[in-house]
Amino acid sequence: MPSEKTTSISNSWDINAEEWIKVLKEQKIPSREITNPAIINHVLGFKLKNILDLGCGEGWLCRALSTKGIETFGVDGSERLILEASEKGKSSNYQCLSFEDIIIGTKINGAPFEGIIFNFCLYEKSMTERLLIKIDELLVNDGYIFIQTLHPFTFHKNGQTYKSEWVNDSWKGLPGNFKMPHRWYFRTLEDWMYLFQKTGYTMINLREPKSAEAELPSSIIFTLKKSR
Repeated sequence: MPSEKTTSISNSWDINAEEWIKVLKEQKIPSREITNPAIINHVLGFKLKNILDLGCGEGWLCRALSTKGIETFGVDGSERLILEASEKGKSSNYQCLSFEDIIIGTKINGAPFEGIIFNFCLYEKSMTERLLIKIDELLVNDGYIFIQTLHPFTFHKNGQTYKSEWVNDSWKGLPGNFKMPHRWYFRTLEDWMYLFQKTGYTMINLREPKSAEAELPSSIIFTLKKSR
């Protein structure tokens, strides 16, 4: 069970990187049977030549898309996860950078990109806003942003009040021996829409991946383009 104490996002992922790699290798997270193919197939539908996976972790999504002929680049704040991504992907297209590094303008290899993906990695409140504003510089004209995250309605089903707020336990509900969780910011659907408008993006598509047996979607996928 996760500890009740919390730490920073970067520290939490550094502490839990090995356990995360193990959990993914052993395929212990059932929802990924829905959410993994959902983001892969959705991105493939746009027929992009290159993509950047921000918060790429151990690189599974980059590897999956590269097998489909897309040039992929990955960025993550965890040195251990980036090392794993580089070794598994047999690629040098990975960089260890934090979102703070990106916001201050640290160069990202491979830019500009036709698509940028955030797959279950937007945990912050105000920093997410600053990041979305900044990454427009990394996109080609008419480039796309793909965001897959927990579906807001799932949070309400779990007995929580439906409002945007900080949540303490980032590892709650996941299998594995995770320690020292970090806080993450839950957003209602309305709050997501406001965030996109405020940062100058237009949502052109919304998907709700769901198994045939489930009552609610496993996730939500937003597709954005810059409002010009």
